[in-house]
Amino acid sequence: MNEDIYTLQQDALRRVNEMRSRARANLASEPKRENKPPDKSKKEAPLPLDESKKLKGFPLFSFIKDQEQLLVLLLVVLLIGEDFDEGLVLALLYICL
Repeated sequence: MNEDIYTLQQDALRRVNEMRSRARANLASEPKRENKPPDKSKKEAPLPLDESKKLKGFPLFSFIKDQEQLLVLLLVVLLIGEDFDEGLVLALLYICL
């Protein structure tokens, strides 16, 4: 029994050493890359939404022009469908005013 455990441990150590040598070989063969932070001066401006391509079809979209307000109201609808905190829903509705 002890001999079996010793054999398994030796086999595990051999596999660990084999995997380490493979990893070192892969690291040595890959070209080194410089870790530069992304250039923050090249921020992409969000694309303007064409009025004709805004969300259509759902009646609520025609009543509410502000997309942020619509998002908050949809969040309120989702919260009401679940177990919700009444204070949170009232606070979200207050934000929409």
